[in-house]
Amino acid sequence: MSHASQPPLAFSLVTVRLRTLFQQMDAGAASLERLASRLWLPALLAALALIAYPILLDARFRSIRNDEFFTWHVVHQNSFTGILNALLRGADNHPPLDYFTRLVSIRIAGDTLLGFRLPSVIGFLVACLSLFALIRPVAGTLAAFVALLLPVSTFPYTLAAEGRSYAISLGCAGLALLCWRAAAEGRYRPLALAGLWISLAAAVSLHYYGVFLLLPVAAAEAVHIAQRRRLDKAILAALLLSAAALVALLPFILFSRRYASTFWSPVNANAVLLALFQLFQYASWPVLLILLIWIAGRWPSSAEWLHKPEAPLWAASLALLANWCAVYIAAATVTHAFSVRYIGASVLGCALITALHLRHRPFLAALLLALLAKNALYYLRHGETAPVTPVIRPKNWQSQQPLVFGSSHDFAMQVFHAPAGDQTRLVYLIDPAASRQIIGHDTADVGLSNLSRAVPLHLEPYERFLREHPRFTLISGSDPQIDWVSRRIVAEKAHLVLREVVSGRLVWDVDLTPAAPR
Repeated sequence: MSHASQPPLAFSLVTVRLRTLFQQMDAGAASLERLASRLWLPALLAALALIAYPILLDARFRSIRNDEFFTWHVVHQNSFTGILNALLRGADNHPPLDYFTRLVSIRIAGDTLLGFRLPSVIGFLVACLSLFALIRPVAGTLAAFVALLLPVSTFPYTLAAEGRSYAISLGCAGLALLCWRAAAEGRYRPLALAGLWISLAAAVSLHYYGVFLLLPVAAAEAVHIAQRRRLDKAILAALLLSAAALVALLPFILFSRRYASTFWSPVNANAVLLALFQLFQYASWPVLLILLIWIAGRWPSSAEWLHKPEAPLWAASLALLANWCAVYIAAATVTHAFSVRYIGASVLGCALITALHLRHRPFLAALLLALLAKNALYYLRHGETAPVTPVIRPKNWQSQQPLVFGSSHDFAMQVFHAPAGDQTRLVYLIDPAASRQIIGHDTADVGLSNLSRAVPLHLEPYERFLREHPRFTLISGSDPQIDWVSRRIVAEKAHLVLREVVSGRLVWDVDLTPAAPR
């Protein structure tokens, strides 16, 4: 090796000293690993309670969000047939299984926000438990608890109390890997193969990007085949049958493609970088710094990696971590729909890779575990404790005057939470062409129009409404990126009088009569 290609001497010395220091601290912390191994079950139950309690509070009290508004109304068609008919009329753009699951949930747990969101809570907890079960046999108990808690410090934690399919998909991914390992090792093989097929088929049937959750299992099986030098036809059959679920979903896929041309989230490199930042924005930066320093010096060489028993899990972890790349390629070439919600599986890969690097490193595992537990305790202290129903009702609002919302998100929340007597006065104005021109997409206009085929919503064509109602109250949305209505009304040179500010929204009296001052 030439002198120019050698690392700087100072860097080499620092690296050697750091490794020596870590080895000494690991030797001193070995008792922590032994203690954790003896008390793993009560510690696991305590950790699950620590994770679950804030999520359950959030699921019970948090106001409904825009996307959940669509799921809620499709679920409340109150039958599997009604849900299918609503989806085939374009009421929402996800596969049917998520809606079926929530319909069963509200019938068992009650028709409340908690009952509606409970499948997401369970899905997230299953994902965390799966990480623990995957890591403990190969990297130890402390590393397994790191894997369990790391998702709590990432974006998917916010999806655990959301009435959409993303958290359930994460649970399916974790279960699929557990079932694959059991099948590959010959333990409970018929049951494991059935679980593998069901969990992967469910992932595909919950969200179309769920098809990429087959890749971690495929990567693990590819390494397993290389190690054994023979095919496992049953596992390959389970993978193929799971992917075949897309064929049954073809009618729903065709309806979903109507949203693709002008989806609300643009597909470009900037969107991907922002999504990756959002994915880990809740993590403690000391955690990430320690991980980067440690992983940079501990990545296994290709010569030793393939022959290790945990090599299939390494491959699955890398495939999960690269989930964002697969989703981005599909979004850029086929679906034209990309969001941070679609790449939550990358967090599972990060958790697995992190935990695998902590094998035989109890001190570093304990340090990371303490930092992650600190984050979890923060959520425990700051959970929701009272119902939040953000009904924006201006003071002295006259019931005969329409209340127009510039933001589709605000409109959805108010329709859900407002008293029945007020709902008929809440209006959203529809003009897909104007929406595309002003904010670059018409997702809200198309989505609400399609939902109105199954649910009565007070939607009015923009031009007709202004002709018939020259005076009305306008609530400008808090996010100008989705509020094209307010900007269009300003362009109409309407007479606007600011009445008040409610929950960060501006409330205007609008007058479009010819006699109104300009």
